[in-house]
Amino acid sequence: LHSLHPPNTLNTPNRLHTLHSRHSLHSQNRPHSLYRLPMKNSQPRAYSALTSLKMVEKKSLLSFLPLSVSDKNELLLYDVPVTSEICAIMLVYFAQGLLGISRLAVSFYFKDTLHLSPVDMTMISTISVIPWIIKPLYGFISDTFPLFGYKRKTYLVLSGLLGTVSWKLLESMASGDSSSVAYSVLLVSLSSLGLAFSDVLVDAIVVSKSRDQNKSGSLQSICWSASAVGGLISAYFSGYLLQQYGTSFVFGLTSIV
Repeated sequence: LHSLHPPNTLNTPNRLHTLHSRHSLHSQNRPHSLYRLPMKNSQPRAYSALTSLKMVEKKSLLSFLPLSVSDKNELLLYDVPVTSEICAIMLVYFAQGLLGISRLAVSFYFKDTLHLSPVDMTMISTISVIPWIIKPLYGFISDTFPLFGYKRKTYLVLSGLLGTVSWKLLESMASGDSSSVAYSVLLVSLSSLGLAFSDVLVDAIVVSKSRDQNKSGSLQSICWSASAVGGLISAYFSGYLLQQYGTSFVFGLTSIV
């Protein structure tokens, strides 16, 4: 029986020693790189990670702002050189956002001073929006009929003067005893006309400056950032100024803007 069923030689000490010897000889013939990674292959990864961390630490908070300085020591805003023309564009868009300071004052003027109903105020709002609906007409006029040799600058100055005079007259009406509904609506519409005309002119200047595809997005960022800053300021101070100083003061401040 013992000769028919020999014991399992896999568990014998001699068999285990033989397998261990063969495994040792076989492992000596294999390349060393299959068993462990050499240190020289892992060093570049660790070095690059440490280098990137050091570069991030060296970046200051100013590097994340849109302001920078070029190699020629020029001030850049969104990678666009800050020239007098760019400052003028920013000022117009900032003024457009800041003019929202008068919206609340106009509503209270119509409601408390002129004693208009909500239906009348809705009708006045519709009339004041009409200058914004016909904006393509302003572009046609400025391109077809230049004034004093300029297609943009002269009309831009005139539209600013129109808005200033309209708000100044509204200030005098709000501070006086006599007030006319039709005259007030006309002045509000004229101020809206001046703002819409200037918006078309400035947009045309931005479009002409955006022919360079690399600067088109940066110019749009400059315009909307300036308008957003003005809008935030007007939203914060409009109610406070109206409560403390009244509608006439707000109208006079808007005429300066």
